[in-house]
Amino acid sequence: MNQLHFLQDFLENTKHKSAKDFFLYILLAFRPVTTLVSCLVFVIAVSIPCVILMSKSPHDSTVYNVSFALLTGILASGFVSLIIEMANNFRHNHQRLLVLHEYLFAVAKYEKYVDWCLHGRKDDDCPGDFTARNMAVSELILEAGPIIESAYKNGREFMSLKELRYVITVIEAASKIGELAESYASENLKDASEISLYENLKEPLKSKITDFAEDVGISIVDDQLMNVVADYILTNPEELAEYEQNELKYNLEQFDAGMKKLNSFVKLEPIYNNELIPFEKRFAKYNRKIHKEFTKADENLRKMLHQAVEDGNLTEEEYDEFLRLQEETKNSDKIDFDSIFDRHDIDDDEAIDAEMEAAVKRQLAEKQNKLKRMGQLIHKAEGRSLE
Repeated sequence: MNQLHFLQDFLENTKHKSAKDFFLYILLAFRPVTTLVSCLVFVIAVSIPCVILMSKSPHDSTVYNVSFALLTGILASGFVSLIIEMANNFRHNHQRLLVLHEYLFAVAKYEKYVDWCLHGRKDDDCPGDFTARNMAVSELILEAGPIIESAYKNGREFMSLKELRYVITVIEAASKIGELAESYASENLKDASEISLYENLKEPLKSKITDFAEDVGISIVDDQLMNVVADYILTNPEELAEYEQNELKYNLEQFDAGMKKLNSFVKLEPIYNNELIPFEKRFAKYNRKIHKEFTKADENLRKMLHQAVEDGNLTEEEYDEFLRLQEETKNSDKIDFDSIFDRHDIDDDEAIDAEMEAAVKRQLAEKQNKLKRMGQLIHKAEGRSLE
């Protein structure tokens, strides 16, 4: 409801509207243009015989007067019909804007959020046959899917027949992914007849789901377990069997194709909103993505060093040393400020600042030495010089 209030306030307040906003708002009266054009063509077609008769008849003849009266009536009725049709269009489209506002925004900004989710992704980094765009769409389907389904249930009378076709495509694709998540969860349940679904999950899936829920900041209850499982398999499609991966990829592509088609239907909608995905949620997703990338890079580095030990380029002691230095550098940003304050009078700002500065410099020097040593070990593992 907050989004609807935001929209109503915007529509009533002309202060912040641009010329484009006003133009798109006026265009509500001209959509769909097919009816208006058909009415205009009909008026012109019926008027042509009257104009021809008037041009060939004397001004004081009966034929001229009848043709003139018919032409006047046709133009007047045609003008009134156009005005009524435009008024009905404006009313219908204004209601569409209010009722389907969240849907219109989700569709209009779809490509923008796909681009955001694509940031830093490459096809080569994706599991199996999945592409970077597949994985970007997988981040949006649980955000946009429910919005499209809600719009279909509550406002499909405001959608065109062509639009409905692709709305149904999107809903069906999201539904198939939900069914895939339910199937995956059921395969990893013991016996769901006695205890809660979550407690009845088999290992290692239960631990993976628990860790995943902690990462995304949600609590797991049975009512939303399937949503968590769906989010998990969308993020980790490699957990699925090959035929399930193919089904997931197909439905992601169907969802994406449907959303792109819907996007073409809302180009002229006067859509106003702040965000489809709140900034806090996007920031959390970005942090998880960065953490995952660093974890993957860290794992690859450890594998490379372990292989170097097996190949004889690195000793076991040097490998253990690298792991120790790596852990120490992760925790090296912590300074015991409390002990510094305890050693000085609270008003002795100069002494406190001097010791803090010395502590930071000492910490930075230690970290640089550790990083330098880690770099030497990596070079040695790669068969290069330690310098």
